[in-house]
Amino acid sequence: MKLLYTLFILLCVAASANALELEIFGADGNELDISHIRIINAETGELVAAELKTDDNSYSFKLEAKKLFIEVDSPNHTKYFLPLEINNNDASIEIYLEAVKINPAAKDAKLLVYESECQRLMTHSMNKDNQLFSVSFDNTQEPVKSVVYRLAVGNDLLVPTNADGYIYDCDRFYAVNNIRDSKVNVEFDLAKFPVYSESKKIKSENNIEKQIEFLSKINVIEEKMANAYASISGGSTTKITADDLQPDFNKITKMLAEPPCEFYKQITYASYIKIAGSAFMTANSELIDKKILAAAIASIDFKSPLWKYYIGSMGVAVTAKQVLGEDYSNYFDSLMLSNPYPEIREDFVFQSLVFAYTRGEKTKVRSLYEHLFVYFPESQYLSSAKQLLDKIEDSMVGEKAPIFNIDALDDSKIKLSNEHFKGKYLLIDFWATWCGPCVREMPHLHDAYEKYNGKIEFLSMSLDKTTAQIAEFRGKKWKMPWNHAFLPSGFSNIIATRFKVKSIPKPVLINPDGIIVAEGAALRGANLINTLKMHLEGK
Repeated sequence: MKLLYTLFILLCVAASANALELEIFGADGNELDISHIRIINAETGELVAAELKTDDNSYSFKLEAKKLFIEVDSPNHTKYFLPLEINNNDASIEIYLEAVKINPAAKDAKLLVYESECQRLMTHSMNKDNQLFSVSFDNTQEPVKSVVYRLAVGNDLLVPTNADGYIYDCDRFYAVNNIRDSKVNVEFDLAKFPVYSESKKIKSENNIEKQIEFLSKINVIEEKMANAYASISGGSTTKITADDLQPDFNKITKMLAEPPCEFYKQITYASYIKIAGSAFMTANSELIDKKILAAAIASIDFKSPLWKYYIGSMGVAVTAKQVLGEDYSNYFDSLMLSNPYPEIREDFVFQSLVFAYTRGEKTKVRSLYEHLFVYFPESQYLSSAKQLLDKIEDSMVGEKAPIFNIDALDDSKIKLSNEHFKGKYLLIDFWATWCGPCVREMPHLHDAYEKYNGKIEFLSMSLDKTTAQIAEFRGKKWKMPWNHAFLPSGFSNIIATRFKVKSIPKPVLINPDGIIVAEGAALRGANLINTLKMHLEGK
């Protein structure tokens, strides 16, 4: 009887498993020389299957888990990520991987050589001869494991095209090159690189094609939003407006009402968190529906694998925390302290520190740096965090604004001074026409002026050599229709030294009581609108 009962249990378990068949191709439809698949239980984060194949492109799994994350990787192809729900349904899927896109302007490729623990051992500059990048060096370690960077759009890591083999470790492929005559010769030949394809393809012969179609729509929205933020953070002066992003928010909101399965409701919520982050960081936070964002956060447990395997960057979580405010502070504290993935906790602490730095919150920066130092002493972020801590310790936030009294550039009869702006918010921008980063701030300054003119005064103090340079600049694209002053002697000018101007642009925000409440990064790029909104609107 006990034997029959045990057999019955085994049969039930076997019957509950789902068959998952996968075939992996390049974008051209040809089989790939090597590929790797990882399958993660999306509810527990447990790795349930991992397989590397060099002989064929077909994979077959029997899986108990119903909700999965599937990661497909192949050298010099973009990693494909598929959330999938297979409730009592076998699945057969064909996946066509895109080749990584090469930056046509790339010329200074670097070779990163690693040791077995995935720690970088050394960096070599590669020589370029037409389409061939190469480097030769002495090495005693056998074999040499390496990747190439600064060649791909988006800074993807590539593997050399003359590899003797491949290693899959730490969630990515590395090339293996053997030592010959005490030398290692590594090449990356663009002529041997797979052709980039614009379209990613995936096919299925069963009822999961609705999930695949739904995911492709989500991917398009996320990519557009990510590109919008990358454009701004990369220094582009292209203006990203709410009108540019509104259609994607409309689409994702509609998709929340019609997911193909319950798992994809969570995936769509997670996607909303990500695109809300892009909207916030491009100064378009008015697009974010706080009720939807709150529902998204509430639907995803702070221990959920979604934070690691789908949402990814904690920068978006920090954004969500700022948008939702104190109502969700306990949730984000739990995310920082109790998420099961140490890399997520570490990233969240650092991103929180960066955000506190941009807001001039000295005490919080100190506290977060201490947390990072104590709990993550080997953190890759520690050096950057220390630099931010040192900078904010030297900042003037919280201090009385230095005394200044200077002629208005457009009317010498007007004296611009602390007294002149008393009782008003004042944004002082130390700049010059020859300063590239200063010029890249122009769209943000003009947007802020258009939005808040009347609620705050603007004053640009120029460190140019002559006033004629300022007049010529303002006579072209950027009119700068606000207060101006000219600082003879540039950085040596008494006003510049009093405000500790050591580099430009240096924006400074002074409140109606004459206290400096923000400076530097908090007032640059998309942060400018967000910081002004916090002070002028209390948001």
